[in-house]
Amino acid sequence: MSKFLSLRSLFLSALLIIALVLGGCAGAVGPAGPAGAAGPAGAVGPAGPAGPAGPAGPAGAKGATGPAGIVAPTYSPLVIANTTFVPLTRTAILSDAGRAMKADIMDIDQQGHRLYLADTTSQGVVVFDISTKQAVFLTVIPTGSAPSGVVVAKNVNRVYAGLENSSIAIIDINPASAKFNTVITTIATGGKVRCDEMDYDPIDKKAYVANGDDIITVVDGTTDKMIKQITGLGLGLQQFRYNAKDGYMYLNSEVQNVIFQFDPKTDVLVKKMDIVDDANPTGLAINPKTNVGLLGVHSTPQHLTFWDFNTQKVKSTSDVAGSPDMVAYDPVANLYFAACLSDYGPVMAIFNGSDEKFITLVPTAPGANKVAYDETNGMVYTADTTPFFGSLVGFPWPYKK
Repeated sequence: MSKFLSLRSLFLSALLIIALVLGGCAGAVGPAGPAGAAGPAGAVGPAGPAGPAGPAGPAGAKGATGPAGIVAPTYSPLVIANTTFVPLTRTAILSDAGRAMKADIMDIDQQGHRLYLADTTSQGVVVFDISTKQAVFLTVIPTGSAPSGVVVAKNVNRVYAGLENSSIAIIDINPASAKFNTVITTIATGGKVRCDEMDYDPIDKKAYVANGDDIITVVDGTTDKMIKQITGLGLGLQQFRYNAKDGYMYLNSEVQNVIFQFDPKTDVLVKKMDIVDDANPTGLAINPKTNVGLLGVHSTPQHLTFWDFNTQKVKSTSDVAGSPDMVAYDPVANLYFAACLSDYGPVMAIFNGSDEKFITLVPTAPGANKVAYDETNGMVYTADTTPFFGSLVGFPWPYKK
């Protein structure tokens, strides 16, 4: 038995030794091997929610001051009893689209049904077809320099335009001419300021043109040539008007507050008349039947003045409106028109041609201080000079609701 136990102990010891030899104690961990190549990038995950806004950055430098805006004028309320509200027609002046329009004098070829407007912005004379009550823009006749005054000389088929460069543009308005609606010649007056307003004597076929700096230029309508200049009259020369009653040409001075009388047969100054009334007129219109004229007064308080060419004195005044640039008399309508920028705003003042009695005021449009009357359709025309919306504006008179 003890022999058996010894063999058994010996056997177990042998097994234990074998196990220790085969299993051995674990050795120390070896160093890490080199990293393997990176695998392909995985798909982009969905965006996370937006983080909170960061604080505002510092204010930038102050920019340059922009141009001054248009200041709206302040007007007195219209006197309703003196006012007639008439719907206005409008014809866009296409040459001035998108620009601040500035226009001056207008005149009408009654037989040809054309209205001519001196357009400073376009530097040309704008032509409208007025054969119906709705005027149609036709064209612009380039004049090379901005025009101010304009007058139709129908019996020689000419339009004269006074230019900013102190010259006179002569335009051919004969539809049968190869030079129709073009400037055929330009006359330099030698002045330092613009040629402005003018009128035409259809009997002697002469145009009288005023410069603002003391020069009168006389143009022969049959030759398109300058035939005389008259100087020494002083400043502020404004509107010429031919008077068919006595055959004289008249001119008012805004600065001197006087009216000059010229004989177009001899082209000499006949007389200088002091207006006396504080008028400083820019416009002049004459009714040859009564020999009375309307002065466009530019002084305060606002008023308009009627001048008697028989007595060579003021006949009457009216305070219904004031500050026109142009005034006009039409023999067919037998009416005076004054395109006023008055205390009540822009209005057309209308007076009876026989007795100078006030008829009404018609509200017009911003800057509407010029006027012409279409005898065929009974339309009064002026111009709206609202920046970027320049247009020819008209209304019927007499007006029937």
